[in-house]
Amino acid sequence: MELRQLRYFLSVADTRSFVSAASKLFISRQAISKAISQLESELNVELFMRDSNGAFLTPAGVMFYERVRTLVMELDNLGADMKNYGTRFHQHIRLAFSISVMSLFEPKLLEYKSSQANLDIHYQESPKELCLQLLQEHKVDMIVTPMLLKDPMVICDRLMDSPLGVLIQWNHALSELTEIEPSDLQWIPLAVHSDHFPKDLYQGTNLRVQYQGYDFQRLFRLVEQGLCALILPRCFTPLIPVTTKWIPIVDTPPWTLYKAYSRTSERNQLYSAALDELHLRIFREVAENKGDETCLI
Repeated sequence: MELRQLRYFLSVADTRSFVSAASKLFISRQAISKAISQLESELNVELFMRDSNGAFLTPAGVMFYERVRTLVMELDNLGADMKNYGTRFHQHIRLAFSISVMSLFEPKLLEYKSSQANLDIHYQESPKELCLQLLQEHKVDMIVTPMLLKDPMVICDRLMDSPLGVLIQWNHALSELTEIEPSDLQWIPLAVHSDHFPKDLYQGTNLRVQYQGYDFQRLFRLVEQGLCALILPRCFTPLIPVTTKWIPIVDTPPWTLYKAYSRTSERNQLYSAALDELHLRIFREVAENKGDETCLI
């Protein structure tokens, strides 16, 4: 059965005439008669009794008419709803990114946001502890943070692993090395971006971990001045000045980025679908695109 045949059937049943139905639908009588005959052949029943006075429904036709009318009306309503999807089913998504994580996703997020007439995306940048608090209090719908979340009310998904490395000057004496052991860096003060890494990352070594803070640009300037080296995940290389070099730290656990949202924040099926699409189109896609890059040593 085709929707076209069903519409022809309803028109003939309502007008009780093949001629009138054909005129109403702006098609020939032969075309509508052929479509109805094909429908009757497919259903193996006679839908109309035809005589000189017009076309009248058979008992089978009456039963078929009631079902088809409801079905076609539902399809028409569905089509109208989908055309008005942007205004009738508007969704609002609130995101929170851990400090400096947002720069990894913002370009793709803005591109996606501009293409979604039915979706408002609001996002902010906060320390990772505050991100979790906002999520637990349902003030945001999704967070992206390097902190592993163990709260039972939180659904957590790992986005990417990125090897840790040391950012040093390109013309530094160590720039010719292809890999650096932590013991080789004992004479270099290290800067640690404190929102990403625990202060005791190298506890027990002779390394001097300094310059904790959120300002990446300040840390990059210190590196350029030769005052320190910076511990950084490889996935942040797009932020690194071109005059510096990233060198991996071997035998160091990778920095891990997580996406999470609260289990109790799922308001309805449409809202859940919006979150799932956001995850797939933004976070998972960016993580997968950076997957090959982050593994390069």
